[in-house]
Amino acid sequence: MRLRHHYRALDLGRRVALRALAAFLVTFAVLRVLTAVIHYEVFPHGPFRNLITKRGLHIHHLFWGILLLTVTGFAALTTRDPKWHLRIAILFGIALGLTLDEFALWLRLRTAVATAPALRLSTPWGLQ
Repeated sequence: MRLRHHYRALDLGRRVALRALAAFLVTFAVLRVLTAVIHYEVFPHGPFRNLITKRGLHIHHLFWGILLLTVTGFAALTTRDPKWHLRIAILFGIALGLTLDEFALWLRLRTAVATAPALRLSTPWGLQ
């Protein structure tokens, strides 16, 4: 109860920042756990496994993060309603989590776990 009271006493900018931060931390933690489950094949026949197209392309969640960042950026620019900014902040935090979890791809254009063939990044130019 007291935490909710303090949260509502904050101005809009701080509430937006807190929501984005919370969504980022939760998304980042869940992605790290799921990546470990996939990499170590904890459930080899379960729902969490490496998804690769028929042509051998693995679409990393970096792509979905950038796409969601673009959408939330445009949505934030088009609205002035505080309720929408609070909703957009959650999606923005999720997008940051998706994007920053794949930070190794930004630096090297390959995954941090390059020893696992199924986790390698296939670039449009066919390089590994």
